[in-house]
Amino acid sequence: VDISGPKNSEYLARVQESILAAMEAMPDSARVGIITFDNRVGIWNLEGINNPTEDSAILTRVHHIPIPDSSKKECPISITQVLSPEKFLVPLEKNFAAITHTVERICKMGTGSNKRGLGATIQLVTNFFSSFDPMNVRATIFLSGRPNYGIGFIADLSSEERSIHPSCSFYQDISKKSTLKSGVCFDLVVISDTEKQFVGLPSLQYLAAHTGGNVSLYQPTDILCARDMYRRFAAPMAFQCLIRLRCAQEYEVHHAYGHLLQDSVYDSLYHVPGCDIWKTFAFDFKHCSPSGFIHSRSRKTVLQFAFAHAFLPGKCSGERRGTVERRLRIHTIQMDRTLALPKLYASVDSETTILLLNHKLQQELFKKGMTEVRSLLQDWLTLLLVKYNRFIVSPKKNE
Repeated sequence: VDISGPKNSEYLARVQESILAAMEAMPDSARVGIITFDNRVGIWNLEGINNPTEDSAILTRVHHIPIPDSSKKECPISITQVLSPEKFLVPLEKNFAAITHTVERICKMGTGSNKRGLGATIQLVTNFFSSFDPMNVRATIFLSGRPNYGIGFIADLSSEERSIHPSCSFYQDISKKSTLKSGVCFDLVVISDTEKQFVGLPSLQYLAAHTGGNVSLYQPTDILCARDMYRRFAAPMAFQCLIRLRCAQEYEVHHAYGHLLQDSVYDSLYHVPGCDIWKTFAFDFKHCSPSGFIHSRSRKTVLQFAFAHAFLPGKCSGERRGTVERRLRIHTIQMDRTLALPKLYASVDSETTILLLNHKLQQELFKKGMTEVRSLLQDWLTLLLVKYNRFIVSPKKNE
């Protein structure tokens, strides 16, 4: 939780409502940890608070780690050096009252420093979970403005200077490390007037895009944040996901789209630390050689999709939520092949094609900019129209 703003602000009120709503939706077997940050990282000990209604009892439970002012220096202290894992991550059911009162107290203690050391906080969390065997971890970040302190610093830009390109590569790099080593799924909840205040979303969005999380934007007066948080935590969820595609020898995966990260060693293997019911993944393919399919047109081609994950049922599913079950789903598809272009065009799903084209354009937009993408789109559409007229429209006229 970003506590760099003023006390008793609308932002902190939304944070309090959202965390309490999420706790209501979590399974009783969940473990919960709380971290606050401004120019320090606060690690909260939620275990064994005898009288959680007393502010003095709660405030003595936080351990502060100073964040170096330099954008290149890491925190010299780790979470385990100030607090044991058992005290940092406590059972929700046993400590529900203590966690509730701690959240209520935290959301009244804005420091007013206006210094947000988000990068150092993310680094501490990633390093902490990297030191253990893979766990099913979902971390929600509440942010009120641009990270402007320590490592992960994002420079303020005027409205004329802002673009869709990331101005800081730190969050892209740390999210890849989180996916491959710690398996943490990051949700980013920004509660700020983003039209007036630059937050740095082009850089921050990788925290969710590479880890299977979500990016949500709310105004400080928006009371829907708590409702959305409850729905998100009450829905079915999959953790530590692996997606593997196996293609016939004549073609291969060309691009993958969605909140996933390709494995650095194995082709067609993708990591997704967190996956909910709103996630969609898309893939397009290319032939391995100009000759295309080498077999006769009467043969079918095969695509196999494997999805391994740890499954947590939804709150209203009726299934037991006490444990997470490891599952493997394998789906094999047989597809017809043809040498007749009219049949090929007739089989095309226009909505899927437009969706993939949209993803391809966005990918090129980040790499080459708007001018190049506009020219590329014009070339693609011109080529498509020419080919369609040549092979589909003209033969029909001749008939």
